[in-house]
Amino acid sequence: MESYTTEDMIRLKETLKKRVDELLSLRNRLAEYDSELINQFDQIELDLNRLFHLQGEEKSLLKNKLLFDGKQFAERIQAIASDLKVKHEDFKKDFDRFLQEINESVEVCSADLKTTLKTLMDIYKEHLDIFAGMEVIFSRYSATLKEKTEQFNS
Repeated sequence: MESYTTEDMIRLKETLKKRVDELLSLRNRLAEYDSELINQFDQIELDLNRLFHLQGEEKSLLKNKLLFDGKQFAERIQAIASDLKVKHEDFKKDFDRFLQEINESVEVCSADLKTTLKTLMDIYKEHLDIFAGMEVIFSRYSATLKEKTEQFNS
């Protein structure tokens, strides 16, 4: 067990603040990605509706466009999901390390510092849970896109 000083805990608090800011920034970026993906699904739905009403060359051109766009879209979803997975794992590792340091240093923390650290860790944990949920959402987007692709592939 390592011995911590108050200065160590103040540095930890500053590090935690920076990591929480990174979490908030990532959360905002994920919200933008989510909006982007939903808009893309809306466009696919519109194109699918048009596809069923077209004939001949127009239908063939739109089908090819849908296939190309679907492939690009699948790659976009996968890239976002992969990046999120890597970041989520990195943040989880840091969370566990921060938690261990805080637990080992309880005796050197003032009441105010303990409260601040607890609050920062609560926010941190909340965002880890959100990112786990977003990973599920992005996997569902991939499954939904696969279903849509099968519609215009047949």
